[in-house]
Formats: sequence, C-alpha cells, structure tokens
Amino acid sequence: MRMLIFFSRSTSNSLPTDRSSTAANLLNLNPQKTTTIPPARFPSVSKRERSIVTWLSLTALIHLVVEGYVVLDGRFYSSKSRLNFLAEVWKEYAKADSRYATRDAFTICMESVTAFFVGPLCLFAAHQYCMRGPWRHLAALVASACQLYGDALYFATCFYENGVHTRPEPLYFWFYFVGLNSLWVFVPLGVSWHAVRETVRAQRRADESGWRVAGGGGKQK
Repeated sequence: MRMLIFFSRSTSNSLPTDRSSTAANLLNLNPQKTTTIPPARFPSVSKRERSIVTWLSLTALIHLVVEGYVVLDGRFYSSKSRLNFLAEVWKEYAKADSRYATRDAFTICMESVTAFFVGPLCLFAAHQYCMRGPWRHLAALVASACQLYGDALYFATCFYENGVHTRPEPLYFWFYFVGLNSLWVFVPLGVSWHAVRETVRAQRRADESGWRVAGGGGKQK
C-alpha cells in the first residue's frame, strides 16, 4: 500500500501542471518561441502588373512561334497544305505586306531579332514580374523599346517606298497593316511608362533613405 502511495506521488510530481508546457513537450516545441510561416513561393502581383505579365507572355508566344516560323520557313507562300495553320496565316498577311512573300532583307532580319531576342526577353520579364525579381522593370523596358524601334522602322521603310508593298483595301491596309501592328506601339508605350515610373520611384526611395547604389550593391553614406 505504501509503495502505491509513493508511486502515485512521484508520478504526480513528475507530470507538468501547465497545459501549454504539456503540449509543448508532446510536440517537442518551446512555448516561448513563435513559429514563422515561410514566404509564399509566388509573391503577390498587382493587377496592373498581372496585365503586363499577360501581355509579355502573349507577345513572347507570337514572337517565338508566329514570327519565328516566317523566319525559318522561306517557302511558306508555296505551301499547298491547308493543315499548315502558320503558313496560311502568313499567306493572308502577305496580302497586306508583300515583303514577307518576297523575303525582303530588312523585314526578315527585323523579324529574326524580334523572334529570337525579344521573344525570350519578354518571357524573362514576365517571369521576373511573377517572382518580383529585381530585373523585371529593366527587362520589360528593353523589350518594349525593341518593339517600338522595330515597329518604327517597319512603318518608316514602307512609307519611304511610297507603300508599294501594301494593298489599299481597308481590311488589308487599315486592319492588318496599321491596326495589328499598332498594338506593338501603344501597349509597349504603356509598359515602358510603368517600368520607368517604378524605377524612378525606387531610386527616389533609395536616395531619401540615404543609400547609394554602387557596384550593384548598397553602401550607406
């Protein structure tokens, strides 16, 4: 009997009285420490930047697939297969600009740069926006500048030659030639404005906080 009483007392003395400490012991946790939630893999992106990501992804697909096809396939106009969708697309667009059918040197070189440099750059910029990467604004600005410069030369060379490569019908001239290509004027302007504004804001905040950017890193004054 005395042995049972001694055992019960020793057991009660060894058990923790605090419920939190009991749960902590069971879970092997320290109740004084707070658990931290790991950061999200994909940070939150604003609605405006989500629109930019959508545009960059779409235009990268067009540059790589559609424009890359016309660069690599110089005989698309002679294709008789109706199943070749990209060939049919370029046959139709060549009615608005015959330079693609005649393999004009400037046009093909411009499309090569657009397809194999600007296209991957747009994908990189979209990825940087999704991950809130430090290169997002610069990559988007360079890609947009390339698109604006390419469009400016594309229109300028056509009008310099008095538009001999285009057709006067509204569908081919105003919708195909002017309308579709104007997308790569107005949208890149908006993307460039956003990238420049955010870069200026970041530099202003860095200057106001007393940090000087030097050699890719920050050094305090």
